[in-house]
Amino acid sequence: MDLREALLAEHSRAQKNIIADYVGDSKELFMALWKVIKSGEEPLPQRAVWALEECVSRHPGLFDHIMEEAITLLPGGHHDAFYRNITKILSQREIPEKYQGILFDLAIDWMLDPAKAVAIKAHCMTLAFNIAMPIPELREELAIVLKDQMEFNSAGFSSRGRKILKSLEKLNRGITNS
Repeated sequence: MDLREALLAEHSRAQKNIIADYVGDSKELFMALWKVIKSGEEPLPQRAVWALEECVSRHPGLFDHIMEEAITLLPGGHHDAFYRNITKILSQREIPEKYQGILFDLAIDWMLDPAKAVAIKAHCMTLAFNIAMPIPELREELAIVLKDQMEFNSAGFSSRGRKILKSLEKLNRGITNS
């Protein structure tokens, strides 16, 4: 299968799954898909990153090969599909300590950015929460940001925000009651 042709053939969930089936757990094919994301012309990167997210959901270890590079590319100017899918992947993984600070700050910045899509903000909330769980000061900062932003954002943002605030409150009660 030619990945570029497959990505251009159709933009659908079925096509995304066909591509993910083809890539399977092959590091070589996964890296070829990653190359399309980094260097392809629109609409290839946004379609490829959707397929990449599906590959990672099936074979999480594949992301280890690109995690560092993906994190360094996050602040750059990319299509929302890149941000949405990479933040989704990161929100579902344990983040190595050396990346926690930069990702927490980026997640907070994007939650505060009125131009960022709700799905990106939602994944950023989860990512920031996962990083903040063991650190009371970060939990406090996240709670302040969520409370501040809930009135200015969509129902989707507020819904995820309420769930995370509830989890933060439980964590804080657990620590203060020990």
